[in-house]
Amino acid sequence: AMQTQHRQSAMSTEMLNERQECFQLLVERMKVFKARFDEQDCWCDFIDPSTGAPFHTDSATTLLECDERYRSLGFEILELGCCRALCNEKFGQCLVMTSAFVKGSEQDVQPALSLLEGDAAAGAGGAESVAAPAAAAEGGWMRLVSCFLE
Repeated sequence: AMQTQHRQSAMSTEMLNERQECFQLLVERMKVFKARFDEQDCWCDFIDPSTGAPFHTDSATTLLECDERYRSLGFEILELGCCRALCNEKFGQCLVMTSAFVKGSEQDVQPALSLLEGDAAAGAGGAESVAAPAAAAEGGWMRLVSCFLE
């Protein structure tokens, strides 16, 4: 998750512009993260935050920002009548997020988390893993990577 200045539950031009900027930044950071695993011949993909679809993998499956599955990672999904908003204890409603999936161990993933921090001048701070639940995947384990970026 990346902290925003504007609550993502309060629709405004400023919020929408900030959201798009954050989506672009998340995608750029995730591309670098994925490239690290490509170099190690380790499968990795991430969710396009604007569509909820896997960025590189051809799949009909989506994981939208307000997907109920995120509750298990400590996110709260607010029902606002007209829409839903994601929030968490650290950033409240001021966040946008995406997820990466890696076919590897926690030891494989941990060193690469720093790549998600990005440029400190762009407002990013340290990355910390929200959770790394493993789900059985063909030929190994797949780990979901979610991070908080300040």
